[in-house]
Amino acid sequence: ETIAKFMNIDLSTSEVNQIVDQTTKDGMLQHRSAFACHIQAMNAHRARGIVLDKTKLTGKVRPNASTDTDRCKQAIKAAVQRAWQCFVAKTTGISDYDSMRYGK
Repeated sequence: ETIAKFMNIDLSTSEVNQIVDQTTKDGMLQHRSAFACHIQAMNAHRARGIVLDKTKLTGKVRPNASTDTDRCKQAIKAAVQRAWQCFVAKTTGISDYDSMRYGK
């Protein structure tokens, strides 16, 4: 609801419930193919000079994925936090992405 307010969007209770259901890990696993971006994966592999095995491409939401945020590179986390402070925190009062994600 805070994000909808930030975006100046009015949502009904049923829309909020649907969004909450669809953004849980279980909800995303049910529609896993919607999160598989083959072009993004090919570009990322090409940039690293490695070949993409398309049979192993499972998408961004995986049932056995770690929830350990330390695996995310620190430079990426820092960039997200800087952008968050510029655009989101000022309007919503939510200090960072994890606070929004975990309802802190």
